[in-house]
Amino acid sequence: MLELLIRRHGKRLTGLEMVGESADVWIPKIMALCPTRLELPMLESFSLDIVDDPQLGPGCVQWIASIVSALQQAPSMVTSSLSTQLTIATASDSPPQEWRPLNDLRLEYIPLKSRDWEVVIKAIDYSSLRNLRIHGREFSVDHFKLLVDCIPVSANPVAALYITIYIRPRDEKDLESQMTRLHSKVPNVVIHSLE
Repeated sequence: MLELLIRRHGKRLTGLEMVGESADVWIPKIMALCPTRLELPMLESFSLDIVDDPQLGPGCVQWIASIVSALQQAPSMVTSSLSTQLTIATASDSPPQEWRPLNDLRLEYIPLKSRDWEVVIKAIDYSSLRNLRIHGREFSVDHFKLLVDCIPVSANPVAALYITIYIRPRDEKDLESQMTRLHSKVPNVVIHSLE
């Protein structure tokens, strides 16, 4: 059903919410259908919520980075087989006629390692983001610091950015100093820190 939806309507899809168990089975199928954001140019909302704790296959981190990145950052990827081994290609795809940046991004219960979180955080297109929700066992205050570093100074001080992160209680003190830094960059940021 999902395959048919993406094949027929992927270019017009504005939201994609993927929630469930056995992500090690269904993520490769999605990766094969839309290896980059170029297949989903109208996507404004992306949610990935992994219920169990699978080992994510090769290329998954790069795929997530591709989906959350800006058009000029989106790496061109090709699939070599249904097992979704992804490799970066140097050939440039022609950009879509219309492109919408993400404004809602939720990455929850994603079993990423620390270095993988860094790849994803650096890839996120923060330019139009209005809602960011992150939860991962390995997500730490150091990752939040990197996230704050990556968020540009607000070009539109009226716009609000809502951030919800789940952080370990022992990191709360360091987290507060990063929240202060973020408030100086984006005055209307609303941050929820949940344990």
